[in-house]
Amino acid sequence: MRQDGKCVSCHIGADVFASRFNLNDDILVLEACEYNKSFLNFYPTISVVTNVEADHLDSYGSVFNLKNAFSVFLRRGKVRFINNNPTTQYLKQVKDVQIVSNTDLKLKPKIVGEHNFQNISMAVAVCKSLGVSEKVIIEAINSFVGVPRRYELLGIKNNSKVYIDYAHHPTEINAFYETFKNEHQKCLIVFQPHTYSRTKYLLKQFVDVLSKIDNLIIYKEYAAREKPWQGVSAYELFDRVKQKNPFVKFFATEKGVVKNLPKNSAIAFVGAGNIDQIAKKFIKSY
Repeated sequence: MRQDGKCVSCHIGADVFASRFNLNDDILVLEACEYNKSFLNFYPTISVVTNVEADHLDSYGSVFNLKNAFSVFLRRGKVRFINNNPTTQYLKQVKDVQIVSNTDLKLKPKIVGEHNFQNISMAVAVCKSLGVSEKVIIEAINSFVGVPRRYELLGIKNNSKVYIDYAHHPTEINAFYETFKNEHQKCLIVFQPHTYSRTKYLLKQFVDVLSKIDNLIIYKEYAAREKPWQGVSAYELFDRVKQKNPFVKFFATEKGVVKNLPKNSAIAFVGAGNIDQIAKKFIKSY
């Protein structure tokens, strides 16, 4: 939209190029988080739902309540879009909702992964609804290089490419890993669970996804706002994964992780906590 000459403010969960917040701007792009039902404080002009995953169940108590909250949020938009995937099918009953599948524009995006192409398709639909031309949309998407902590290449160490990614939900981890292993023949994932409660509520999904990863290190959890009694620890998660994947490793210290990183491989530090700091220190110090 900026490429179309519009003044755009952004409030999203990542650093973006030339981020700003100006009350006089034409458009505010807001990434509304469902944690603590905070996204129900907003009444958007355009509401967009990409997926409805079981998460933040400490705030909702049940998947039913979570799905209902997304329905309320979607209905508040004057213009409404949903991504056409299995998690959003129940939202098709919302009045005047526009269902978006893959765009037919001839695009050559720099970012990879089916999940990113779905997001691009949603962005295309929104931009078209705002009157942005297809030519400008194509130019903008093809020049977009992504945001920090989303499949971000930090550098090369010991002849290994080192990446960081913010994925912390089982579906996100799976999407990242499927793309990562297809891009790199030899790869290793270092995963840090984010909050005890998320690990507890989604334990089966975490075990199913993580047990598929051939080369995996689980690092101690990032507790954020929580206490151990609120859920499941990283070590308990490791113990469950190990029953299906005997090659998984667990380390509670940075040194333990770093000493077990391979050479001549691709390494991804994955999670929403401080795991990225270990990756950055590894690149610079070890």
